[in-house]
Amino acid sequence: MRFTMNLGIVSRAGWAEMVTAGRASHDAPNANVHFGAPADGARLGGLASDTSRDEWFEVTPKTDLVELAKKVMDDFDRFAQPWFAEREV
Repeated sequence: MRFTMNLGIVSRAGWAEMVTAGRASHDAPNANVHFGAPADGARLGGLASDTSRDEWFEVTPKTDLVELAKKVMDDFDRFAQPWFAEREV
């Protein structure tokens, strides 16, 4: 099994404007859909990759889940937190 982490950010006011303008029809943002400004999205694996290629995390019966969790949280702290901080909401 493989997984990635989708990241998304939009202010409540920005989302309401998008819904009112007909650019979004969901009750809440969906990180799997790119809506455009004022919403923004990325994948953790893409932010953490040296090649800008979207890297996924793999889970097998032999996966050390504690190490995988540490890797995911380390990537989140190193790459996702700054990505969120760079965006004004």
